Amino acid sequence: MTWIALHDGGGLVTDSFLCEPLRPLRLEARHTGRLRLVAAPGGRDGALEIHQDVAVYATLLGPGQEVVHALAPGRDAWVQVARGALEVGGRRLAAGDGAAISGEGEVRLRAVSPAEALVFDLS
Repeated sequence: MTWIALHDGGGLVTDSFLCEPLRPLRLEARHTGRLRLVAAPGGRDGALEIHQDVAVYATLLGPGQEVVHALAPGRDAWVQVARGALEVGGRRLAAGDGAAISGEGEVRLRAVSPAEALVFDLS
């Protein structure tokens, strides 16, 4: 168990609570070329339970592989590249880069080199 403390802007603790330790995220070869749900409200599909209106997906992609995530109306996305290089919306992103996607019906990621990325589906 871990204590989490929430602070205000002045450094004062405004709340604290105990939480379960996070289990490490392990993407394996069987996850290559697809999006794996890793965090979501209610912990659906075995994902880590979070209490925000966001679904977090992880993917491993080989060169030239592509994944597409459909966005419901009114939803936006953030893509964060953890390793390698991707093209998102025609723009090349490298490890450490992120991109906001708004007003689109889908997010399309294509690997330029072996890559690992997170996709945040946001309200």
